[in-house]
Amino acid sequence: MMDMMHIHSCFYIKSPVFLTLLVVITHYLMSQVEMARQVALPPHHSLYAATPECNLLSNATATPVHVVLSSGNKHFVGLQAVVNSMINNTQSPASLFVHLFVAEDIHNLEYWKRQVESQTGSHIVLHDFQPSDVEPYINPHLDKEEHTYRLRADSNFARFIMAERLANVSAALWMDSDMIVQGDIVAWVRRNTPADKPLAAFPRSKSDPYIPDSTYGTLYDRGIQVSKASPTFNAGILLMNLKLWREQKVDETIRKICQVNREQNLYPKSGSQAPLLLALGGDRFQHLNPQEYMDGLGGRPKPFSLLGKHAWVLPLVFPPEEYKWAKLPERAVFLHWNGKRKPWAHNGAHKQFWEPYAEDLVR
Repeated sequence: MMDMMHIHSCFYIKSPVFLTLLVVITHYLMSQVEMARQVALPPHHSLYAATPECNLLSNATATPVHVVLSSGNKHFVGLQAVVNSMINNTQSPASLFVHLFVAEDIHNLEYWKRQVESQTGSHIVLHDFQPSDVEPYINPHLDKEEHTYRLRADSNFARFIMAERLANVSAALWMDSDMIVQGDIVAWVRRNTPADKPLAAFPRSKSDPYIPDSTYGTLYDRGIQVSKASPTFNAGILLMNLKLWREQKVDETIRKICQVNREQNLYPKSGSQAPLLLALGGDRFQHLNPQEYMDGLGGRPKPFSLLGKHAWVLPLVFPPEEYKWAKLPERAVFLHWNGKRKPWAHNGAHKQFWEPYAEDLVR
């Protein structure tokens, strides 16, 4: 096999014309296969924005979809952009209820809320909370360095009080404020809400490097039934079945994990991610389609940005399991700027995908 690969490699290197022709033909054939696949598969397999056929409930009287965000003044511009992207790309704006959990006074928040509701028909619901409400979940051992200490922000832990505060809501999507949505969020939530698990998330195959292996044994010895170490997920986007969350007393488990951490410093470099993975990782969450999510846009340059207009070759070069390399941002439903280079910052990365939703922001 290796000899054959070597022969092929040499042949391609010595035959650039043949290689170019092969790539063009392959790209054309792959595009035809993809088009046929998109037509043949049910709507929930689509990697693109929802079509009218996908949107089964599209009027104001349909079951509402709830999305939860939290932000302080520092990230308010990001929060506005993600809301703009959701509203602009859904066919059912009147069915969208955006819940904003705020722990500090945000300049012009009420004005922005009135503008959005009057112009779009979507609903903005404000929820005040106190730092003491999320204090039991905060990791007091986080390093004082900026890249870890910022994880102590109160808004970062508002996801833990969603189930209690939204007592009459059966399901909701949590999103970080450094994201945008490129598909129909209303149709997407309705298609993907888990029925038999309290959480759906985008999986990661490896265990979390910020949770030492000894943590699992320590918690188990304390009578806490923790999950398996892998697969894991990114806690920046969580589709939660809040009814099951309450019935299975997930919050009680998470509070116990956080309490042991306060006593024994189990995960000194993790904020809200660790307790969620310890409680709901492994086989306890429903896997969302990884092709619909692209993260790391606030970090190092991505292959698609380095290749520019030639990025279309990536899906042809890399196998499907290497989706982080093969994937193009135009095909993802969710783009996530986790990392230091937020798109609204002076040195922000990949701004071209964020800026269309950042016009006329209230500051």
